[in-house]
Amino acid sequence: MDTCQHCGPEEKAGELHMGMQTGTSVFKWVGEGETVPRSAPEYGKIVLKAYKGMVLTDISNDLLRTPRVGDAGVREDIRATVADGLDDAGFRGWESGHVGASSVTLQEGAP
Repeated sequence: MDTCQHCGPEEKAGELHMGMQTGTSVFKWVGEGETVPRSAPEYGKIVLKAYKGMVLTDISNDLLRTPRVGDAGVREDIRATVADGLDDAGFRGWESGHVGASSVTLQEGAP
């Protein structure tokens, strides 16, 4: 029987490697006296990589010279932008707002 003996979290710089089940057991109806089919769940490893969400914006000198008006508007815009980015990542996955490397790598058959 294949078991995941090394499925505890393993940490590398900027990454978290965790074991996970990638295939499930199988349920089947069997008649009286028939042989029960053996399930063979599969195990793999998921790699979570560290990333930061950031916002960079330009602010004019005129806007900086009008306290409580300009900075509040910029702050609200940045807050809304970050909230949208977090929502996109939560609903559609991390790559929805990122161009480049994959956030999750699934390694089938790893111990």
